[in-house]
Amino acid sequence: LGQTVEQRLVRALLHGAHPGQRLRVVRAPALEVRVVVEGGELGLLRRGRGAAAVAELEDQRTIDYARASADPKARRWEGPALNNLGASLREAGRLEPSLVAFRQALAAYERVGRADRMHFGRWQVAHTLRRMGRHDEALALLQALAREGEASGRPDPYVFQELALVHDARHEPEAAARSRALRHRAELALSKEPM
Repeated sequence: LGQTVEQRLVRALLHGAHPGQRLRVVRAPALEVRVVVEGGELGLLRRGRGAAAVAELEDQRTIDYARASADPKARRWEGPALNNLGASLREAGRLEPSLVAFRQALAAYERVGRADRMHFGRWQVAHTLRRMGRHDEALALLQALAREGEASGRPDPYVFQELALVHDARHEPEAAARSRALRHRAELALSKEPM
């Protein structure tokens, strides 16, 4: 009782969280926070009145806590918390600070050295750049991600979806159609993988 969300999050991380475990935010009783474990990653879902403002505040507190911690397990939360902050800011239409948060998340993922998180972080940056109308920058990032996915044998359909949207914005219908076809092919390949 009386613990902040970031304290509960770190405690859940250190002591093992259960999928669907619910946490209650004492300072915001209309807000529900649920621990989600997916693919070995712990995350939070927030719902209720004022969720966006509370989420932004709690994400920033989690970032501060992770940065100040000497515990490597707690420090690993810097990237995911920055990603959550970037997503909240982007959903609120605050694209510039969102881009800053996503770039910081990417840097945190790079420090940890997780290739899957770095890929995701780069996609988040590219997606935000596209939404900002910075299509050339988004295109360069997405083309690099597409090449890496093809080389690894694991093309990402979301990368091709973003590529199609960038090509649409640049009035390149043939390139957009190619990207959509590649997205479809990547989705088919993923659907054949064992779960």
